[in-house]
Amino acid sequence: MSLLHIVKAVLLLFSGLAFITVIAPPRPAAEGKRPVYKGQLFELVVRHLARLACFGVGVVVFSHTLLLLSRRPDLTKGPLDAWLCPRPTAPLDTLAGFPPRFLAGIAVATLGCLLRAAAYWAMGSLFTFEVVIKDDHTLVTTGPYSYVRHPSYTGAVLILLGTHLIHFGDTGFMTHCKHGNPPVLALDYMWRSGTIFAVFSLARRCSVEDGLLRERFGKIWEEYQVDVPYRLLPYIY
Repeated sequence: MSLLHIVKAVLLLFSGLAFITVIAPPRPAAEGKRPVYKGQLFELVVRHLARLACFGVGVVVFSHTLLLLSRRPDLTKGPLDAWLCPRPTAPLDTLAGFPPRFLAGIAVATLGCLLRAAAYWAMGSLFTFEVVIKDDHTLVTTGPYSYVRHPSYTGAVLILLGTHLIHFGDTGFMTHCKHGNPPVLALDYMWRSGTIFAVFSLARRCSVEDGLLRERFGKIWEEYQVDVPYRLLPYIY
């Protein structure tokens, strides 16, 4: 185990903890409020999907970290290789590398975490995991909401993109260790399909939430839409 192995392990653990912190449902489902929107499948499974994503990322980060920290210079194979990565597509020392894709993934995921955390902070008790308008709802236009109307979703998409770059790149655990490893192979398919499903569902949510807020706040919301015309990305969308 070298210094590079330790640094890579620390970055992986940081990215995994950050992912779980901002993707895990922050509080119980809204109760006793105006009806939660359930017009698409995503709304029925969003909490389960988030928990499954956190579990999957946690498993991958933990496995990759164990492989790195169990490396010994006097052994060609580590004690956990046969269990965690039975048929690697490249020498496992490759997992300790720092290619541009990995570093970009760390940067993008960190940006997404910070943006989503800022959205939590700006919304406070109004933030919910479901689409719901509370009785005491106010229109939040400060912080990241002064740049785009749905910054928490922007953050979520950046986190998903960054996490994919980290774990599916040239030095990613998912790239090198899914062959001959049925649980990891299944996780690979679930991650790819789940990510696509989540991104399209969040895009759909944007228009739904805009409609509910327009109905609740009327002209105030319309003025906000003029001031902040972009849903997710400034000057793009």
